[in-house]
Amino acid sequence: MDQLDQARFIRQVERLWASGDRRASAWGGDLAVGIGLELREPGEPYDWHGLRRGGDPARPYVVVQHTLSGAGRFIHADGTSEIVGFPSQFCAVVPDGSRYCLDGQPWRFLWAVIHHPYAVSLLSCPPAVLAAPADGAVAAALIRLIAEIRLGHDDRWGLERAIVELALCRAAASAVPATGSDLLARVRAAVLARLDHPPSVAELAAEDGVERSAWAHRFRSQTGCSPARWMLDVRLEAVRRRLAESADGLAEIAAATGFADANHLCKVFRRHHQQSPGAYRRSLGN
Repeated sequence: MDQLDQARFIRQVERLWASGDRRASAWGGDLAVGIGLELREPGEPYDWHGLRRGGDPARPYVVVQHTLSGAGRFIHADGTSEIVGFPSQFCAVVPDGSRYCLDGQPWRFLWAVIHHPYAVSLLSCPPAVLAAPADGAVAAALIRLIAEIRLGHDDRWGLERAIVELALCRAAASAVPATGSDLLARVRAAVLARLDHPPSVAELAAEDGVERSAWAHRFRSQTGCSPARWMLDVRLEAVRRRLAESADGLAEIAAATGFADANHLCKVFRRHHQQSPGAYRRSLGN
């Protein structure tokens, strides 16, 4: 991407914020969107944690942050991190264990907070951090979303189309290659087949005849997430299903899904879902 594309993109953004108001929002029914343009400087207290922003685990929302200049850092729930510079953006589902913060330099960015069931399901696909060139479809879709709100069209369907377009463009740009999809499916099947004693990363690597760190690196490069996080997500999905569909006690569910005991299950579940298994079950009316 050349400097002309970058300059043109930033001029488009500035025109949409010509009034000087750096934030705007629109909502209606199951749709709610907030957008903003910010500049954060080193030394400012800017460190967002996905488990401390509120939000209902049963109705998550999405934060999309698109860098205009400088850079910030996105920290995945597993502790690994990536720089989010221009031209890139990250997408985080809240509540979640990820964080984003400054990285020792100014960070100027657009942000959008999106509550919309279809957009959330699409935008939650890995990878979280995505290259988004100024002349590409993702950046263009973000501009259209901002325009729908900033220009005051008062058109719910126009806004909804812009949200879903952004979600679809990002999903297309971040689509996991077929090899990555196959790997996710294979690891998922391995975990579910031994759910009460799930395999470790080292065991799965050994089954492929590969050293653990090399196997984990290949998994992350092909799928955009760490193998440990994916395997835990599969187990927590099984926990949620049992909480929703059975009357089993927590000790029984813990044993069936590979947790040491009910206390261990509760700690992990609360860390990832911001509520206890019991509260989750009650929220479903069970």
